[in-house]
Amino acid sequence: MPKKRQSAAKTEVPRAGAPEKHRLLVAVDFGTTYTGVAYCLSSNTSLGQIETITTWPACGGSVEKIPTELAYLPDQEPKWGAEANGTQYSKGSTSSPEVYGRFKLLLDPSISRTVYGEASQEETGEENVVKIPIPASKTAIQLCTDYLKQLYKHTMGILKKRMPDTLADTPIEFIFTVPAIWSHKAQEATRTAASRAGFGSGGRKIDSMSMISEPEAAAVYALATLHEDRKNQGKGDFKATELQPGEHFIICDAGGGTVDLITYQVQEVFPDLKLRESVVGGGGKCGSTYIDDGFNRLLRERIGPSFDDTTIWTAKKKGKGSQLMQKFEACKRTFGEDDSESWFLELPVAVNNDYDNRISDGEIELSSDDMKLLFDPVVDEIIQLVKSQAKKVKSEEEEGQETAGKLSTIILVGGFGESRYLYNKLEEWAQQQSPPLKVVNPTKSWSAIARGAVLQALRPAVRTRKLRCHYGFEMVTEFDPKYHKRKDAMLCQWSGQWVVDDNVQWAASMGDDCSEEKEFCFNVFYEVIASSDLKTCCELRLLGSRYHDAPREASSPKVFNLGLVPLDFSDLSLKTLPKKRVEGEMNYQINCVVRMKVGSADASFSVWIDDKCYASSRIAYND
Repeated sequence: MPKKRQSAAKTEVPRAGAPEKHRLLVAVDFGTTYTGVAYCLSSNTSLGQIETITTWPACGGSVEKIPTELAYLPDQEPKWGAEANGTQYSKGSTSSPEVYGRFKLLLDPSISRTVYGEASQEETGEENVVKIPIPASKTAIQLCTDYLKQLYKHTMGILKKRMPDTLADTPIEFIFTVPAIWSHKAQEATRTAASRAGFGSGGRKIDSMSMISEPEAAAVYALATLHEDRKNQGKGDFKATELQPGEHFIICDAGGGTVDLITYQVQEVFPDLKLRESVVGGGGKCGSTYIDDGFNRLLRERIGPSFDDTTIWTAKKKGKGSQLMQKFEACKRTFGEDDSESWFLELPVAVNNDYDNRISDGEIELSSDDMKLLFDPVVDEIIQLVKSQAKKVKSEEEEGQETAGKLSTIILVGGFGESRYLYNKLEEWAQQQSPPLKVVNPTKSWSAIARGAVLQALRPAVRTRKLRCHYGFEMVTEFDPKYHKRKDAMLCQWSGQWVVDDNVQWAASMGDDCSEEKEFCFNVFYEVIASSDLKTCCELRLLGSRYHDAPREASSPKVFNLGLVPLDFSDLSLKTLPKKRVEGEMNYQINCVVRMKVGSADASFSVWIDDKCYASSRIAYND
């Protein structure tokens, strides 16, 4: 490994935008439990011109989303979506392959099961309560790739039918939505799986791929709906909720596996919608599938040990996509409409009558109180997340910041966002605030994320975002007795100074504004041995922290690894670099500027020396 000495300074540099091209915008909402696709030509300007795919294999009728599920059969393509449910190993077989779901969550195991805020799972050592099964021969990214391959084939088939004469020559920009709480490594894992599946590749060199956070896409859709309703004389869902410039609103994207929250401030409404992210967002793994886990625990308690006998209670009878879970899903959708309601679910296995546990005639009864016990832990976590966002806005207002404004509205979207019980509980809390807050659940909220992703690409509304953590590189720095221990000091052969290597130079701070036009810059110094390979030896270790006062030490438990940024200097001539003979070998020093751009759902890097770009890079992902 090369010797290295690195330092960084904090600046921002404008970045020129690329010219607009006529293209097809295709957004993929790759969700934990359901996946949807929306599309629109870039020449279109109306919200109503955005279409969604509503025809899917083995799915009767018109639906906007398909289950994010897979089943593997010997010597066959994997079954996906609705096909995965009820698939048999062979014709006439009574057994079925296991249906795999929720595997998307495994792309980012670092996220805490509960509330995401000051610390992540990497920092706390917390483990997920629920283990998500996957085939022994597969990794999480391979499952995601297998699913997305089928989705890509189906999507391209639909688009070919819609544009038979022009699709081959029309560039497609695929826009993938990811949770806002995703780490950069998980973002790159998603990008890798999508690319391997064909998105932005697939033999079509004219295609590209970008990414956007799910709540940002939802916010753009919700506010665009409001914008168009106002142009149409205030008709529609938002007629009682007219957000004014300066007001803040919280987007709560409650999905199957994750819940994301972002707070925005309205900057302009006319002629074009402009939004800024006003406080650092939050979220956690507390979606509706954790209610399913609670239901399984309830069944285990009432039925007894036989429920864990997999020869009786097979995956087909109680697992993902089973008739039992489909019926429970229907119960979840209606819960909250009538407090006195009870539900009777037919059990797929013969169970003796047990009136104490409300099992009789092959059915189990679920009361409203039972459903509350299942819902409340998840709903309470979501409300805590909303409270956290509201508290941050209030603090900004109390501090008298220039951008301070009143929080007025909570917009609830996502699959679980359509739950009447969640809406009622959130509205109950909102009405207790001073002043009371409005809670809005727009129509088409299930497809709001995919539609909003198309809209943000079509006419960007979000102008600035907040960095969710501090960013810095691990580097050698000059020894300072005020901060460092003498035993950690070592002599730098190049400079002759005493230095320490357990150090982070922070160059971008949590809460900093960032935009598509700005890049954060790091001044980095490398010492390279002449015999080393410039193309492979240079890697920067990017570190993060979510604590207000980020520590200096790279080894601190409050600091976590964001990933390695590989740098390719193969085009750089050693003759142009400062040199010095150290211990018999010629060493060269590279003085460069690493420019970092943090987008809605990705981070990219470029390396500059004397105003010339030598390399572009992303955080490395190895599966």
